[in-house]
Amino acid sequence: QVGQRLQESLSALLEAPDLELVRAAVICFCKAVMDRLVDEEEIVAHLVESLAPLKHMVVHGMQLDATAQRRLCRLAWIVATTLEHLDLDAIAARRGGRGAMDVTGMVDAAAWLLSTVVLKGHSALLPSLVPCLGFVARSHPALLHHR
Repeated sequence: QVGQRLQESLSALLEAPDLELVRAAVICFCKAVMDRLVDEEEIVAHLVESLAPLKHMVVHGMQLDATAQRRLCRLAWIVATTLEHLDLDAIAARRGGRGAMDVTGMVDAAAWLLSTVVLKGHSALLPSLVPCLGFVARSHPALLHHR
């Protein structure tokens, strides 16, 4: 009951226009998953849903209007904050390939997508996108050595 209400409230906050509020909601979501208040499938679903538009932008390199740019930044913050605060490798190991979504290798793929979005993105977005690389590097410093 409490977990369901918490999940609904946090999911709604993920749509907020304020990136710091989105980040705080993702951190709370990840903590709720670690404390087993919320099913990990929920945050993994938000992660996968956020990665798809980022991948589309990288693959198709389309021009974005102001609304789409804000959405792109919000999705990047969701992905980066989730990677920073949720141990996807542990989830993958625990699942052993089971579960609705396979998270094996997702950290590397998501980090590559984020860095590509930063490199290919509009220069006006850099102040909002560059912090995402720092969020990921905080929990996955080895990525700095491999890329």
